[in-house]
Amino acid sequence: MTVPFLKAVVKSAELTKYFLVLSLIFAFVIPQAIKLLSLNYQTSGALLNGFVAKLQLSFVPGYSGYFILGYILNKANISRRTEKAVYAAGLCAFLLTMLLTFAVSSYVGRPNEIFYSYLALNVLLESVAVFIFAKKRWERCAASGAFGTLKLDNILKSPRSVFGYKRLQLL
Repeated sequence: MTVPFLKAVVKSAELTKYFLVLSLIFAFVIPQAIKLLSLNYQTSGALLNGFVAKLQLSFVPGYSGYFILGYILNKANISRRTEKAVYAAGLCAFLLTMLLTFAVSSYVGRPNEIFYSYLALNVLLESVAVFIFAKKRWERCAASGAFGTLKLDNILKSPRSVFGYKRLQLL
């Protein structure tokens, strides 16, 4: 139901940038800040949460930001240097997910999954890294002609042509 609106958003580069910035702020930064503040300061977290709820920005935040970001990343020509930087950021985010989860869980005395939310900044960075990896892998396979005979049977018999693995073993 929102796809026609999102299609209109990506027609304008400026509108797309605004949409992504608003999505970053209202879907990732503010909710993460609220969760972290509420660990120590119950009233600050509740106050901020009430403010955001009054804004009623139910369309911009959330998964529509991922949707638009995926579209933009798919259309973008990403240099090898940028690709490496994205991979490094994704790896750092992955490691931070574990370290911060351990730290926060130790602090509150019980398991805490703040950093495992799909709308956490670290998960966003990890998602971008995985998306770029898949995109680049797909482009390399397409350029080598590996998709000429892309069928499930061929993948299971010889997955190296598609995935780069020597042998796919199924139990």
